[in-house]
Amino acid sequence: RGLLDKYGYKDTEIILNEWNYCTGWYREKITHSYETIRSLRGAAYVSACQIDAQKSPIDMFMYYDARPGTAFNGMFELGTLKPMKPYYSFLAFNELYKLGSETKSESDDNDVYVLSAKGDKKAVLISYYGAIDAEDKVIELHLSGFEKPNSKITYKILNNEFNLETTKEEYINGSAVTLYNKMEANSVMLLTIE
Repeated sequence: RGLLDKYGYKDTEIILNEWNYCTGWYREKITHSYETIRSLRGAAYVSACQIDAQKSPIDMFMYYDARPGTAFNGMFELGTLKPMKPYYSFLAFNELYKLGSETKSESDDNDVYVLSAKGDKKAVLISYYGAIDAEDKVIELHLSGFEKPNSKITYKILNNEFNLETTKEEYINGSAVTLYNKMEANSVMLLTIE
């Protein structure tokens, strides 16, 4: 944005299309890319990219692609059209989108991406996208701004076992709380707060 503004293109849109996971175009690198696109690591990558894009000046951000039978499709299996892991990253991001208003969120860990929103409820999306050999880690999450006591937090997890399914519910009391949750490497967590 700064470069465009500097040269007088202040009203020019920033559009990033055909983005996806790709480490290279030949042999082992493209094979690795195709395999990762469809995997849990690919899903964590999708969520991390969505979060970064939301926090950037990008105007349009198009995933490539969702056509079954194409090499870069990470959404639907060929033939069965069953959702693959990255599909659920889009579902999670949509939960925040539907709320309507982004709220302040930040991470002090380069491998942990976080985005929050509010509307008729609140939600927090967390993507732990680390190195291929990254290990599980405990995520310390500080939440604040609760107007009512006894807020209900629902945890939905996207990992090797779950496809953005509810794994836990708990109640918190007070205007702020610190939560500690263990996340698998290259996984996604969605918290909804009511």
